[in-house]
Amino acid sequence: MDAVKMIKVGILDDDKVYVDEIVKFLRTYLRMPYEVYTYTKTEDFLKVLLEVRFDLLFLDIILILFMVIDKKL
Repeated sequence: MDAVKMIKVGILDDDKVYVDEIVKFLRTYLRMPYEVYTYTKTEDFLKVLLEVRFDLLFLDIILILFMVIDKKL
């Protein structure tokens, strides 16, 4: 019997309300085993990014633009 793969989902948004809404969406519609990693700070997300291989990412595009402007990315 094949093992079911655990999907790793990353969520980065500085607004916790949006993070919570995405988590709620996943609980409702994602019909496979998954782990959710949530981040509200870009620095925390970047620390984990090289360690965890995400299968799915939800990113706040504005935060990404600020990272590029600040030359963090």
